Order: sequence, then structure tokens, then C-alpha cells
Amino acid sequence: MQTQPVPPRARPLSRRAIARAGAAATTAAGTLWLAACGAGAAPAKKVRTTAATVRFMALGSGASMQWQQQQFEKFNQTVGAEQKIVVSAEPESDQTKLFEKFQATSAAGSAPDVTRLKEVWVFESAAKGALAKLDGYFKTDKEFNAQDLLPRFQDSLKFRGANYAISRELSLTIPFFNRSLVESAGLDPSKTPTTYEEFREWARRMTKPGADVATSQWGFDWYEYGTREIIMNQFLGFVRRFGGEFWNKDRTAVAINSQAGYDVMDYLVTL
Repeated sequence: MQTQPVPPRARPLSRRAIARAGAAATTAAGTLWLAACGAGAAPAKKVRTTAATVRFMALGSGASMQWQQQQFEKFNQTVGAEQKIVVSAEPESDQTKLFEKFQATSAAGSAPDVTRLKEVWVFESAAKGALAKLDGYFKTDKEFNAQDLLPRFQDSLKFRGANYAISRELSLTIPFFNRSLVESAGLDPSKTPTTYEEFREWARRMTKPGADVATSQWGFDWYEYGTREIIMNQFLGFVRRFGGEFWNKDRTAVAINSQAGYDVMDYLVTL
């Protein structure tokens, strides 16, 4: 059995709502943040007569960045001068370099207005005071509906009860199986496993060792072997089903080094 990430269907945001948030709409799941530049509650209303420039630091280039610029251009065509936005893009092609750049500019007092970074960096950046709270904007922006955000995912972007980011996109990892291999192992493809023990039994019966790795048949195969976040996401899915969590309650420390984490590792190794 193999696993593959599948993007869920989600209710799209309008171009107006996206632009008002300061960024355009996760492949890697990402988040949109506001750098901490005195914001915390929604700012007092000011009437502008010219377009505002927004510094947007994000992963991506080429077609991705061009598409985002096009969305802002479409938005600008629908509003008056007091709402027009000019995006000053600061793209990086590598996540590590992007975070290093964000940290450096934040420490120097020249952080971008909006940043798209990995969700796992929200807590560290919020704790260091590098991000602005979004709760004030959630409450006062009439065109932004915070109820559209899925609680399970949005809660993971909070630090000490406050919102510091918005999910740009989400990914789900689901299992699939080869029907012919299931049948050849004497299993019924219409009665898929409902427990972890049954799942392990399916994997055991479909495993057929060969002369080497290439000629062996694996009853269960991990999505991929590497260091990308999809590996942690898949592992964390098991941890949660075993009663564990990645973060502690305050989301100030990693809690995966627990009995649930040990049990999951033991289970996956025996697959």
C-alpha cells in the first residue's frame, strides 16, 4: 500500500478578500503572516489617494509569482485609488533561505509586510515578536470571514491563543491499494482494514521478499524517504490517532517524544 497527498476541496476566497489580506492564494502547505511592525489590532482607517506598496516575501518565482501579481492587478481594476495595492515581490526559491532572510530582516527592523512561510515557523517567530496578531483584522474587516477557516487547521497557526497566520492551502494524505495484489494475497478488496492490526495483517500478507529490493513486493510502502514536511505530516497523522500530539498545549515545545510517538514508530517499523 502506498500513500499520496491529495488536496482537499475548499471554499475559495474572492480576489477582493485575498487582496485585502495582503497576499494571493499550501505545493507545500504554507501560511501567510503579517510581520510585526506595530500592528496587533486593526489599524485606524486612513484614506489614501495613491496605491499602497506591500512588500511580499515568499517562496516561488516564475509562473507562481506572475499569477499572484495578476490577481492583484485584477483586484486593482475593481477598486478606487484608496484601495489599490502594488506588490513589491521578494521571492526565494529555497525554504531555508527564505526563513533566514525573514529572520535577518526582522532582526534588522526591516521585515516585509506579508510573508509566506512554513506553518512550523509560526510559533518561533511569534514568540520572538516578529509577527503581528491578526485577531483585530479578523473582527473588523467586513469582507473577511474568519468562519471560513477550518478550526482544526487554523488552531495550529495560533500562539498563546492569538492568530498569527492564515493557511494558504492544505494537504491530506490518504492510503490506496493495488486491487490485484490484494486479491492475489487472498484478501477481500471490498472489506478494507478497519483497525491497525488488520492493516498490519494486510501488509504482512502482501509482502513477498525477492532477491533484492527491486524484485521484492512490499505490502506497505511509505510515501517517500527524505526530509520534506510531507514525511512529518504522515507520521504525525499516526501519532494523533495513537493519542499523541506534535506540540504541547501552549505550543511552545515539541511533544512528539512521547509514548504515542514510540508506539507509532514501533508500529511503522513492523509494517
